[in-house]
Amino acid sequence: MDAMLESVASMPLWQQVAGVIRRAIRAGQLRPGDRVVEAQLARQLGISRNPIREALRQLQQQGILEYRPNAGTIVAKVAAADAQVALEMRAFLEARAVRLVLEAGADGRLERLEQLVAQMANLSPEAPIARAEELDAQFHDHLLTACGSPMLRRVWETVDPYTWMIMVAWQRRSPDYQLDYRGLYEDHQQLLNTLRAGEAAPAEAAVWNHIMRRWQDVKREM
Repeated sequence: MDAMLESVASMPLWQQVAGVIRRAIRAGQLRPGDRVVEAQLARQLGISRNPIREALRQLQQQGILEYRPNAGTIVAKVAAADAQVALEMRAFLEARAVRLVLEAGADGRLERLEQLVAQMANLSPEAPIARAEELDAQFHDHLLTACGSPMLRRVWETVDPYTWMIMVAWQRRSPDYQLDYRGLYEDHQQLLNTLRAGEAAPAEAAVWNHIMRRWQDVKREM
């Protein structure tokens, strides 16, 4: 998790800590069932335990973490029955974000997405899976930033870790899992092309299908 332990100098600290934990889950550095130790986080981040305690409490309320008497705080496991709901919620939220981006005018809002897709295109076969998945996550993260809706982003930040918990749990069950780097690039290039075209309905459908297609892969293995 060390690579995800970014600076938490800005206020409020507990939100910054919660963001660190979410990104660690997204990167697969914290997986379902893994412990999240308050004292360890305090040492690694160089801050007191109070904001860490508040971050853990908030993430427990959201269901991303859970407390077990004999294990402490752990990353929650997503039941198979909840997995499709989580993916559908994320797909809905991102489809709405796409519409907001296009309604506001996509000029200047796609530059970061273009940079991320270019980095996907340049991934070497030897690149770590974590790097490819981080580019994937950053693409969707920026989409929610570009839409300009703080409320939509807050809801998405609650749902998004569940989808990554589902994905990393699936990968753990599949020791031979290989990410198709070329396919990752082509999928996101197609999304970007749809956004450039500026038509909201096709763009909404594209992002919905992009997310739910991944779910079909996972469902076959569950």
